[in-house]
Amino acid sequence: PGAVQSGHYLWPASTALCEYLISTCKNKREETTTGDDDDKHISPSFELPVKSILELGAGTALTSLVSIQLFHKTLEFVVVTDHDPTALERARDNYETTMMELYDQAASEEEKEAVINEVASVLVEFIPLKWGQTRQWKNLERTIKSDHNFLKTDPPVTFDLVLGSDLVYCVEVVEPLLRTVERAMEKTVKCGSGGRFILSQSFAYDSETEKEIDRVCEKLKLQRRVLVDRLSEDGSKILEFRFVL
Repeated sequence: PGAVQSGHYLWPASTALCEYLISTCKNKREETTTGDDDDKHISPSFELPVKSILELGAGTALTSLVSIQLFHKTLEFVVVTDHDPTALERARDNYETTMMELYDQAASEEEKEAVINEVASVLVEFIPLKWGQTRQWKNLERTIKSDHNFLKTDPPVTFDLVLGSDLVYCVEVVEPLLRTVERAMEKTVKCGSGGRFILSQSFAYDSETEKEIDRVCEKLKLQRRVLVDRLSEDGSKILEFRFVL
């Protein structure tokens, strides 16, 4: 899969990733409301407020749409990327439709205002991106800096959370993918907060791909760990990558 399929297709791992994000945020909110300071951060993935999100190989952008609704109170911007411009057009349509549906479903004027002033106020960019290509990454940075009125002297654009679903479909994509992730999370690790890349998969990788992931992670000083493994049950696995400090 992947090499021959279009980004217009909703990959099974995308729904699994959304379910993980929803359950994690729900658990964190429940633990926070108990008032027990020792359990406020039930998930190591969301220790700090999520202010910026990058979705790689977004396709329909389901993960971004769910993330906006989960993290909108702290989010400043979301960048939806895919190598296929037509998939990005579909993603933008899905975003606009979702915002309209949230507004229409709001039960009161107060809820409608919340949709407009909170959820829909998050800046969302739709930018073509091929992994491992410096020129395209610099274009992404220019677009974001321009829209945010960043100064030329400001540090490189980086993200608190990088998300992706069923991105590894052959061994050749591993290094360009993880090099893009490295670039996306560079600033956060230097500042000590630590960006995260959360990747879901709906099928097991072969031994060659697993070895390549280990090789590139060691090269880039990334640590991979399993958050959820239900491949044998419902066909889903969630991984987290972060820098080794």
